[in-house]
Amino acid sequence: MHILFFNPISVALAAYIAIAILLALVTQPVRLRMVDLGNELLADGRTPGPLKAEVLYLMRRSMSMRVAALVPVALLSSMLDDILGREVAEDDGALDDPRFEGFLIRYLASILACNPLLAIVSILLAPISMVVHAVMRGGAARVSLEGSLLRAVNSDRDRMRLAGC
Repeated sequence: MHILFFNPISVALAAYIAIAILLALVTQPVRLRMVDLGNELLADGRTPGPLKAEVLYLMRRSMSMRVAALVPVALLSSMLDDILGREVAEDDGALDDPRFEGFLIRYLASILACNPLLAIVSILLAPISMVVHAVMRGGAARVSLEGSLLRAVNSDRDRMRLAGC
């Protein structure tokens, strides 16, 4: 009986659960601030309608393991676009609002906290993606990370539409 308790799979599973609980506790203040920023954007009459819709969607999906799974894929896709010189859609100016930028960073922390393994992969890929973007496009490295996050969210949204959700 004691052999089952200490086998590597049980230990790894227990560690994963403990890390997931710890991340949930640590990110709770971050999530609360994300909600505050989202509510500020929604209440502000100057916030464009499409941005309000995006904020609402992101708030509903702020604990999505599926979006967390798409972040590494989006980072790799973004790097490939940069390396191959593919044209990417320009941002619509939403990232110019520091509240939305802060909201987006907190959203990223929120979804990555839902899946520790994918968080590690994303954290390892993010600096590589940012360097590739800066070298190949000469742009701000942070744009690569935010663009990849929005690409992951849009992929999730498209998948939900196809599924009829």
